[in-house]
Amino acid sequence: MSPFCVVSSYASFWKGGELMRYESQLLDAVESCPVPNDDQGWHGQSLAQKEQLSVLIVEDDDFDFHIIKRFMLEAKGYSAKIDRASSLAKAKLAATHRRYDVVLIDFCLGDDTGVLAMSAFGGRQSDCVMILITGMLAPDIQKISLKAGAVSCIDKEQLNSKMLEATITTALHNHRLEQELHRAIFDLEEATRAKNAFYANMSHDLKTPLNAIMGYAEIISSNCLNLPVPDQYRDYANLIRSGGLHLLEVINNLVLSASDKINSVGGPFEQANLNLLVDKALELVLILAQNKSINVDLSPSNEAIPVYCQPSLITQAIVNILSNAIKYTPDGGHIAVRVHSCGETHCVSIEDSGIGMSQDDIKIAKAPFGRCKLPPELSQEGTGLGLSIVDRIAVSHQGGVLIESQPGVGTKVTLKLPAIQ
Repeated sequence: MSPFCVVSSYASFWKGGELMRYESQLLDAVESCPVPNDDQGWHGQSLAQKEQLSVLIVEDDDFDFHIIKRFMLEAKGYSAKIDRASSLAKAKLAATHRRYDVVLIDFCLGDDTGVLAMSAFGGRQSDCVMILITGMLAPDIQKISLKAGAVSCIDKEQLNSKMLEATITTALHNHRLEQELHRAIFDLEEATRAKNAFYANMSHDLKTPLNAIMGYAEIISSNCLNLPVPDQYRDYANLIRSGGLHLLEVINNLVLSASDKINSVGGPFEQANLNLLVDKALELVLILAQNKSINVDLSPSNEAIPVYCQPSLITQAIVNILSNAIKYTPDGGHIAVRVHSCGETHCVSIEDSGIGMSQDDIKIAKAPFGRCKLPPELSQEGTGLGLSIVDRIAVSHQGGVLIESQPGVGTKVTLKLPAIQ
């Protein structure tokens, strides 16, 4: 009798419960069939180009083990080096002594279950492909096994060599794709960490000398030491401080734009008074407005406006809006800053008498590195990051940004933040 007939007969008796009286002769028949050696496959073809798999069969029944082994050796797509663990204890021992590509596990292992064997091989985080092969494939058993780390479940009554080979091939393919994905994600995360570290170090290395330059420039321009400083030198110091403020804004925006999670670089969330944040932002850019003789009119709220935020980020957002307003407002223009509440929303509105924008230009301005096309006499220096950073900061605080503008009339930008509930 050919082994295929033997296996077919075996499958028919497996279900009927009369296996015991046939087991001896079937096992003898299976054992007497020629087994492929390392150089020759079952069908006489060379295995030189076949993938070599290390396989462990966790099966306590001798007859079941030999049938599964026979099916494994009939595979055309790979050759298998097969080990056996006939108990949970031996499976645990094998898991610590050798790495396997595939582990085929029976659910019933004496008084134990295959789920415990799956845990020994790492469960859902296992480096090997684990497949359950059982004669009692109830829905609950499938659910338990898949949750424990099995990638597929096969009913012994339906098992044949083609099914087993197809299941293993598919499982290995999916497993390798998943590993490649995990490696790609890990590499991407490492690159992101390196990028963030670079920007953080760059920010520190640039800000440290810049703050010193701006500090000395402010001392000279304000003449707080009461020294005989010529007016021309004080004007030069103001220009130095203005340039430093512009560079500081560029550095901050570059760091924020490079961060995947903008909140990660903004410090802790805390309760802050929105009026005070606006005052701080105005202090940083007021010199820029004074250099262009722009009148800045502040209308704070009569009452404190508490917001739960990252103060440094909200201050940066207001600085960006003010900076844009100053850049695109002609000399001698006007900027109105208003802090107010609208129900459950707190707002900072900044309205200028500048050149204004069309609706298409607004879309461009809100995009990262977006620069609207302007005549040379109206063009300004910048990275095109200002409003896109404002939008990201607002969204990260569950708020928003509203831009209203008309060409030749001016622009009104409103930063909206949720009130503390």
